[in-house]
Amino acid sequence: MKEERILDGIRQAVRELEVPYPVELDTHVLNDMELDSLQLIALVVEVENRFRVCLEPEDEARIATIGDLVKVIRQRLPEDPHG
Repeated sequence: MKEERILDGIRQAVRELEVPYPVELDTHVLNDMELDSLQLIALVVEVENRFRVCLEPEDEARIATIGDLVKVIRQRLPEDPHG
């Protein structure tokens, strides 16, 4: 899956949480978006469900920005021969 499609899916998940912050690759998940702990958990669950992946604790430790989240999701997705 291409980076743009993953980013769009994350944007949709953030909209569903009603977080009024623009989501770009360099958006810092905690500092910029100011998510509380429940919103952060809801975001993780929504992302896992939307992309059918399971984020491991070591994945979560590597995620500071939305771009980091995109990379982790791409690594967790099965290979797509169509891009």
